[in-house]
Amino acid sequence: MPKVGKKEFDYTKKGKAEAKAYAEKIGQEVEYPTYDAGGRVKVYQDGGIISKKERNMLEKHKEHHSKKHMNEMKKDMLKGSSFNLAHSKAMKKVGN
Repeated sequence: MPKVGKKEFDYTKKGKAEAKAYAEKIGQEVEYPTYDAGGRVKVYQDGGIISKKERNMLEKHKEHHSKKHMNEMKKDMLKGSSFNLAHSKAMKKVGN
């Protein structure tokens, strides 16, 4: 999340542009977060995305799970959960 001083901006194209403009206005630099641990960081804009790999995994997964389970997984993945985390949440919430 871009930050200028104490003000934070959305991590979207619009948010980055607003942060840059604000930084120029007040004479400071835009700060971007640093991550200590490795791994991928997904950037979700306007509701999120599900990668092609995740879509393929969902396609195979739906053969042995209910439509309700699959919809719950998709909803969680669009909110930023990984495939495995979304599956665990769906199993607890709606079952198989």
